[in-house]
Amino acid sequence: MKIIIVGAGFSGVSTYLLLRRMCPPPEHDVILYDAHDPREMQLRLEGLASPAPDRGTQDSAAVVGNIISLEPPAVRLMRYIDPKLYETFKARSYTNQYYTLRSARGHTLAVIPTADGALPVEHTLTCPRYDSWRWLHEHVGYDHIRYRRVTKVDLSGDRPIVYFADGGRDDGDLVVGADGVRSVVKRALFGDENETKYGPAFE
Repeated sequence: MKIIIVGAGFSGVSTYLLLRRMCPPPEHDVILYDAHDPREMQLRLEGLASPAPDRGTQDSAAVVGNIISLEPPAVRLMRYIDPKLYETFKARSYTNQYYTLRSARGHTLAVIPTADGALPVEHTLTCPRYDSWRWLHEHVGYDHIRYRRVTKVDLSGDRPIVYFADGGRDDGDLVVGADGVRSVVKRALFGDENETKYGPAFE
């Protein structure tokens, strides 16, 4: 079985690691695609390289966001999926044991612990989203991620086909969409007219 995962953020990498464990090669082939290579982006941020024409936006915050906080259930799930990845995030992230809510004048309104009471005790981990994205790619191995931007997914045939900005294509038995709020895979499933119904909600 050939499985294509579009997007190598937390969801994509977690799915990739689990599938590689549960559906090992050579019977199964799990392929992970991401539009952006952290190594190339770092060079561009340092002014040492020009943006690639088929990769889209190159600003790190625009691509992966500013910060990310992993709540205790997500931290435990990471430990289950891959203990080494869990240790990396524990060592490199900030541990938030409490959230302190204050008024505009500085009065403390509430102090909320982040631990949810389960054992072993875990707290919320916070880190720059760009760094977390780079750690995920380092953990999987850059050679195991194919850096090509998916622009379209065709589900009309017997096998789903993904098309790339560089003009290429690939097909598989299953395509997993882990490509964020502007998901190309979601558009293939629901169409543009359903963006309001299936779009992200922020509160």
